[in-house]
Amino acid sequence: MSRPILVHNLPDFEPTLAPGFRIALRTRTTQELLAAVTAGGVAAVVLNLNDPHTLTTITQIVETQPALGIVGVADRSDGALVLTALRAGCTEVTLRPLSQEDVCTALERASAPAGTTAGGQTVALFGTIGGAGTTTLACHLAVECAATTQQPVALVDLDLEFGGVAGAFDSAPNFTLADVARAGVIDAALIERAALALPNGVRLLTPPPELDDARAIDAALVLPVLHAMRGLYPVSVLDLPRQLTPLVGAALELADKLILVVQLTVPSVRNARRLFGALQREGVPRERLEFVVNRYRRSLHLLTVATVEQELGRPAFGVVPSDFRAVHQALDTGRPLADRNPVRAAIQAIAQKIVGDAPDAAAPRNGWRAKLGLAR
Repeated sequence: MSRPILVHNLPDFEPTLAPGFRIALRTRTTQELLAAVTAGGVAAVVLNLNDPHTLTTITQIVETQPALGIVGVADRSDGALVLTALRAGCTEVTLRPLSQEDVCTALERASAPAGTTAGGQTVALFGTIGGAGTTTLACHLAVECAATTQQPVALVDLDLEFGGVAGAFDSAPNFTLADVARAGVIDAALIERAALALPNGVRLLTPPPELDDARAIDAALVLPVLHAMRGLYPVSVLDLPRQLTPLVGAALELADKLILVVQLTVPSVRNARRLFGALQREGVPRERLEFVVNRYRRSLHLLTVATVEQELGRPAFGVVPSDFRAVHQALDTGRPLADRNPVRAAIQAIAQKIVGDAPDAAAPRNGWRAKLGLAR
């Protein structure tokens, strides 16, 4: 049986674009639309994102019918508009020129019953200072999460210009985030094809090698990629650039954990305190924010782990000792660290905490990015 949908201010949206759905109602004004969605009876709303009043309309729909799926239609060049619409509450976006495959995929996702979305965790790592070892830690953490869960785990390099994940594994993926962006509709099947499968259970998704291609990737890409990954993998590890950009904000929107990678230096700890404070003031739940002390040497540092815990107001999520040679040799050879290596033991402990933490679906995930100046 076909499912009813409402089409708003899209005279060119033809019924043939959505087999399995039927256009139960077309509306032209916001008043007509809100009256219709309040009455209920439709599986999803399809609306034109280029309408100047659309963002306000999306907010009103969410306030009236928070469980109703909203599919926005936008021009391919409107990446910033897409990101703003997703932030406002748009469930899915499909781009012109419209295709039946893209429209149907968007409608299927938007009309899925509540609670049927994927439950995999997203863990983002953010360095508090240059050279904190964030990329190396992200790589080994993904390996240990895969070993702990006995399932493939995603590792996404979101440092589009200078990411080092592919190099850390001495790999050259055939497909990159640029290929995903060009594919149009982003779903689990596309992510499975694009991610490079490594023997250690890690699935890599990395930036393109050319800077021009990397700069063409819009922040609007991040949310659908991460949504798809949550359906495929128990854990997705994100290696973030050390910048508060729209892309980083989009990634943090879905992160169940943000782990700051800290070294025992005053600048690193100061940056961690500033970032934790800013995020908490903008409504990010405290339980999503963690820090890991990386490259720890007991006799080297003036600061202690206890001092940093007191400064940041929370216990360390992990303390990873320094063993530069063993860590990089393991990545270069594609093998895990030795079983008795203290670095591996520390990262295994972090992985076990992550796998044991269930995502908090009730906690709010949107709104704070714009306050941090991440909208554009």
